[in-house]
Amino acid sequence: MSLAKNKKILFVLCLLFYALAYLCRLNFSAAMPQMLTGGQYTSQEVGFVTSLFFLTYGIGQLINGYLGDRLSPRYLFFAGLFFSGICNIGIGFVSDVSGMSVFWALNGLFQSMLWPPIIYMIGAYYEKEEKNKIVKYFSLSVPLGTLLSYGVSLTILQMFRWEFVFYIAGGILVVIAVIWFVLSIGLFKTLQKNTEFVAEPNNADRKEYKGFLKSFVFSGLLFMMIPVAVHGALKDSVTNWVPTFVSEIFETPTGLTMFLTMILPIVNVTGGFIAVIIQGKIKNETISCGIFFCFSTAVSLVLFFFAKYSLALSIVCLALLTNTMFAINLLTISLMPLHFSNFNKVSFVSGILNSVAYLGCALVNMAVGFLLEKFSWQGVMAFWVGLSAVALIISFAVSYHWGKFIKNKNLLKSRTNE
Repeated sequence: MSLAKNKKILFVLCLLFYALAYLCRLNFSAAMPQMLTGGQYTSQEVGFVTSLFFLTYGIGQLINGYLGDRLSPRYLFFAGLFFSGICNIGIGFVSDVSGMSVFWALNGLFQSMLWPPIIYMIGAYYEKEEKNKIVKYFSLSVPLGTLLSYGVSLTILQMFRWEFVFYIAGGILVVIAVIWFVLSIGLFKTLQKNTEFVAEPNNADRKEYKGFLKSFVFSGLLFMMIPVAVHGALKDSVTNWVPTFVSEIFETPTGLTMFLTMILPIVNVTGGFIAVIIQGKIKNETISCGIFFCFSTAVSLVLFFFAKYSLALSIVCLALLTNTMFAINLLTISLMPLHFSNFNKVSFVSGILNSVAYLGCALVNMAVGFLLEKFSWQGVMAFWVGLSAVALIISFAVSYHWGKFIKNKNLLKSRTNE
């Protein structure tokens, strides 16, 4: 089999299996309305459990971003899929909050093993001119996975209790993990034989690390951590709470709630493509992020003032809000790390940014649970407005330094090594 064909198969497998992993990531969100309706759990309790996922996912991104440049991406990806499935099966057998917390926290840790090997493989096995195209089309995996997760969960919830959402999703992911392990054997043999990429050695020169750290700080990426955290919070926390928001504010039945929630990933499919179009014209990811945060601030204001009066308006605004966050996700988590390929730190930088995004989400998710108890949804939406406004200011503030870095990164690296 030719190298080009192996690359195409690897891309399709990664996109499909990463999307399917969302079955075991968003199923908790899908089950939340039924869990809350039963009276067994409170908003604060389920908010705490879901926050643990984001917390461990964020910490795991730091660890696995580092390991992703050193361990086999094939084994790391398999372990993430397999053990995430096991954790989901386990959560269906516990009913107390403490037991759910343990399994869902572990699930976040194993799910964090999936993205670092993927971004590593993009950097390792594809040519420079292929990478942007790969990243653009790979952005389809998230909305596709969201749609699959809510669609499968809705079908299960119509027939069974919420526990079966975890049994079935977990079982599917275990099977998927085994399929990946078998199919990837031949692929990796061909790819490793025909590519010249060399992973960063463990004894990397101190000057190399110094140059990387200098670039990380003076490029403005360090300060972009705040917008990255905000985007993660608004992308995943909003998505996580949408079913509960719709069912509580408009008292919709479970079937209609999940159907309306599925509109979001359909709209979000366009987010990555819009980001690529804008980035292609501006050629500065921080400015592109600032533009999207301007839009999200405006949409959040509309939600704050008018959401409670119209279900249709609420769904449209929530879809637009998450769509802009998916665009920012592609810019920050996928495109920005590729600028650090000269330092062989693509997986590591992506892991840091993904970690920050999910740690921010964990904090905001807990805040949403608290705000709901104290101030209702109006307080939550005011919080979203404030977060977007802060993020857009910082994004534009660092744009000069980031632009200077991406134009002179090769020069920066060569000077550091003199």
